Amino acid sequence: MKRASWALRAISLLAACAGCVSCTFIEPAEPPPGTVHLTAAALATSFPGDLRTPPDKVLSELPALTWTPVTLPHSLPRAVMGGGSDPFQMETMTVWYRMQVPAAQVTPQITDLYLPRWHTWGHLRIYANRELIYSSMEEGIFAAFNDPLQVRLPADVSATRRPLELLVRIDCVRATGGALSTVWIGSGTAMRSMFDKRRLLQNLVPQITSSIFLVLGLFALGLWARRRRETTQLLFFVLSVLFYVRNLHYYIPDPSLPEAWFSWLQVNSVGWLDVVTYFFALRLFDLRHRIFERILLGAMIAASIVTLPLGLIQNNLAVLGPLAYLVFTAVSLVVAIMVTVTSVRLRSAEGGVLAVILWLNLGLGVHDWMLQNWRTDIESIYMLPIGVVALFAMFLATLVRRYAAALSASEKASSLLEAKLSERERELHESYDKLREIEQASLLSQERQRLMREMHDGLGSALMSSLVAVERGQMASADIVQVLRECVDDLKLTIDSLEPVGDDLLILLATLRYRLEGRLEAAGIKLEWNVNPVPSLPWLNPTLSLHILRIVQEILTNVLKHARAKTIRLAATHDDTHISIAVEDDGVGFDVDQAAHSGRGLANLRQRAALLNALLQFESRPGGGTRVCLRLPIATADCSQS
Repeated sequence: MKRASWALRAISLLAACAGCVSCTFIEPAEPPPGTVHLTAAALATSFPGDLRTPPDKVLSELPALTWTPVTLPHSLPRAVMGGGSDPFQMETMTVWYRMQVPAAQVTPQITDLYLPRWHTWGHLRIYANRELIYSSMEEGIFAAFNDPLQVRLPADVSATRRPLELLVRIDCVRATGGALSTVWIGSGTAMRSMFDKRRLLQNLVPQITSSIFLVLGLFALGLWARRRRETTQLLFFVLSVLFYVRNLHYYIPDPSLPEAWFSWLQVNSVGWLDVVTYFFALRLFDLRHRIFERILLGAMIAASIVTLPLGLIQNNLAVLGPLAYLVFTAVSLVVAIMVTVTSVRLRSAEGGVLAVILWLNLGLGVHDWMLQNWRTDIESIYMLPIGVVALFAMFLATLVRRYAAALSASEKASSLLEAKLSERERELHESYDKLREIEQASLLSQERQRLMREMHDGLGSALMSSLVAVERGQMASADIVQVLRECVDDLKLTIDSLEPVGDDLLILLATLRYRLEGRLEAAGIKLEWNVNPVPSLPWLNPTLSLHILRIVQEILTNVLKHARAKTIRLAATHDDTHISIAVEDDGVGFDVDQAAHSGRGLANLRQRAALLNALLQFESRPGGGTRVCLRLPIATADCSQS
């Protein structure tokens, strides 16, 4: 368990590092054949912007603007100003990017346009040869920052083989600015490949990881509900909820919450992640820094209250977000330093791993802050959602370690009890061995007596009565053969009852079929076997097995002797409480009431059924065939062993 825990930590670190490296290989460094990568454009800006007017389907002419060459990716500066959280009440601007693709590069393979990233709080519109091919206005106004985009170019772009003019219009709030990545055009397959890779890392990975850890957090919450002293499990649950809330904006660009409240959740969830991580680290070392804990907790509560979108502070959300992230980064730095110092002082390997992960995430957080403020390549990936996976894996490994430690403590406690019981167990084993010998001897004696009783009452009685009749000349040869055949069958049944069939009735019936099917065929009687799977009988033993065999054998023998039947149908079915064995023939039938008073045959059958705690039913009439049903209980309190 300990090795698995350390392996989980190592894998988490490798996964985070691999994520950092893999994000640089989404788009190829050099455009493949048939693909054009646009890294330059002409820029024009006008004030104010227009967030209300629907886009023109076709642009007749562009407004008279001053165009300036720029390099893509390109970001627009933010303007520090108020205006509230309603973009229609804030100052806006319209930005145009114009790109030209020579006719020689417009090949028939070029069908799609791909944007790795675009950032705006407003609208994005894209025109190809003045024809509108995409507008975000239909999706409403939201702070788009993390979604790649793939759109279809007009069908006649490559057919005309003329230069392609691309126009990108961004209408945005000046306080948030805007940004545009480089532009790719090429085949739909090539663009889809790049789009899927980027969407996986930018949208799906945060969604998948946050959902997985939320489920694990709910599991930890259930454990904490059973053991309230295990505060680490409660902290793990809180971390999973904060991580889930934090990642929502990566894959839900337009939440149902108002923009101001959604931004408040995103900003404060980062700070609370730092605070809860620090508390988890303290519990990991079994330490308490009460003064610093109270300061940190009080400051975070105050920050969450102050930033509530209820007062004047909401007028500067564009500045508040980056500033808050900068403060939280400083808090993360303090937490990482304290965890590192504590782990070194206590020589804790587990604390050292946690410190490395915290420093890794601190670096990723700085990268994401720079990306948010366009201080680095805007085509980079937000790495903190990937790096935090290592932190959660560390927490999960710690919970696994503590669970293993609890199991170890339980095993030690039980070993003490085992040591006290070991001597008693040895004495009991000796007693059990003696009892087993006595029991085996008793079982052998009982089985010997049973066989002797069966041989005396059944086979022995039949042979003695037949012998007397033969000596007196009262039996014909055919009668002697019949008696001997019945004696042989009776002997075989007695032997079959000794077979280890356990509680399986089907094996018992199959054995009987094997013994009697030849006699039925010789008599010209067709046997229809309709035995379905039935439940096992826990009370079945050799004595009771023999009773069942004798009942069914007697029924079949009576059919052979008296019914003059052509067909015998044997069926086995069951319900919730009983198993039914039904034997039905198409013979001459008989009067059940008269037969019950004229001989011992039916009485003997009912007596055997009573020993089984079973019910034996007869249905017959002269000329109409006979049906005999034996209903055996599936579970019975006791059965006679006679």
